[in-house]
Amino acid sequence: MPWVDPGLTLRWGPYAKPDPEEQTAIVGLTQAALGAGATGGQKLVTLRTAVAKVAPFFGIEDIDAALEALKKETEDDAKKALQKTVDTQKAMAEATPDKPAEPNQKTPPPAKGPPKP
Repeated sequence: MPWVDPGLTLRWGPYAKPDPEEQTAIVGLTQAALGAGATGGQKLVTLRTAVAKVAPFFGIEDIDAALEALKKETEDDAKKALQKTVDTQKAMAEATPDKPAEPNQKTPPPAKGPPKP
């Protein structure tokens, strides 16, 4: 019977834990690959890949749970931003007089000194 190659594939892990400077560089590179860098470049990796890459630095053991938490935070932030916009628009509408200004209407200058009795 001839020899059959078992098809063994080795996968080497890191030899040493990255120091803080290397971790910072890896996180920055991951953000850039995700398209979240300072320049807002092209997305090169998925969010899952990015989270998996930085997970050891932040003690993330469950990638799926981390992704679900990120999704929920993003949704919550969007809801808060929308509510803030609505509140701002309401405040602006309340502060605006009922009658719109006429075209070419000049606003009166501010009063000087104390009001006259």
